[in-house]
Amino acid sequence: NKQKQLLIQKRSKYKLLWPLYWSNTCCSHLIKNKSLKETAKKRLKEELGFDCSLKKIGTFYYKASFNDIGVEKEICTVLIGEYNGKIKPDRKEIADYKWISLKELKKDISAHPNKYTPWFKIEIEKFKKYFQKYENQN
Repeated sequence: NKQKQLLIQKRSKYKLLWPLYWSNTCCSHLIKNKSLKETAKKRLKEELGFDCSLKKIGTFYYKASFNDIGVEKEICTVLIGEYNGKIKPDRKEIADYKWISLKELKKDISAHPNKYTPWFKIEIEKFKKYFQKYENQN
């Protein structure tokens, strides 16, 4: 947003993997015959009720298991945009959301790493140089 805060979400209790964990704004998988940005914009609208311009900042691979329930092996592409309007979360997807400064987020991840999804922690670390420009603005 204009305050250079990140919008993060707590995953719904209905999610099979990492329910009620804090994570990045929105996740999606590619949709056949749609571009990455088209897919991301569609999921933003479905999950949070808004759309915004998006820019790709990078890609990474991760593998993580959740208890004895399942394992994810994903190639994740991170997109970023700015939005300052109303949020209308789909409660089947999102239990809660909040705006948070990067400084506060990193402090909370350090203090409570088990509250966050594994891919989100990787995103914050992997793209820290990109996000640093926002860190001192809060």
